Amino acid sequence: MAASLLGEPVCAPGLPMVGILKPKEKETARPNTTSALYGCDAFPLHTDMAHWPLPPRYLVMRSSTVIPGFPTVMIDSQKLKLDAVMRERWHRASWSVSKVHAPFLCSIFFDYKGRCGFRWDVCTMLPYGNLATNIAPEVLAVLGDLLNEAPIPMDWQSTEDILIIDNWRMVHMRPSIPDFAKARTLERVLVKESDYE
Repeated sequence: MAASLLGEPVCAPGLPMVGILKPKEKETARPNTTSALYGCDAFPLHTDMAHWPLPPRYLVMRSSTVIPGFPTVMIDSQKLKLDAVMRERWHRASWSVSKVHAPFLCSIFFDYKGRCGFRWDVCTMLPYGNLATNIAPEVLAVLGDLLNEAPIPMDWQSTEDILIIDNWRMVHMRPSIPDFAKARTLERVLVKESDYE
């Protein structure tokens, strides 16, 4: 498995190591998931497992059902247009992750063993305090601007295609699901950290 070459595959308790990602209507989605909130509408930009104290480093994905013209779209957080004041405010703002067994506060930027990471998920990170409340619209606007200006699409062409996402750097989203793409199925493995760093 490609994921095991990068590091240690991980999963949430009670879930399989290989996650199956399929479009679901809100009514049939597992509670407290992005699908339960958005159904077949577009998913917002996010990093996977932003509600974990330390998000997985990599996502390894493949399409088991190829539907050309329906990509996974990414942006590079290192290309966000942040001046010094904005960056300082984004670092200082606190966000509450409360829909978990052990709620905690986090920042959009985090540091782990000298490596800077970026986390964002509007579904699981709620503003905590005035600073985060005030900058929340700015965060959405800056992410949206980069999505419009420099999207990085992965248009799945083959079941042999593998996409490796640096989940501490890249932010991704899924467009709304047209009828022709409702059979789209992705397989995803989360990787804890790299053996090559």
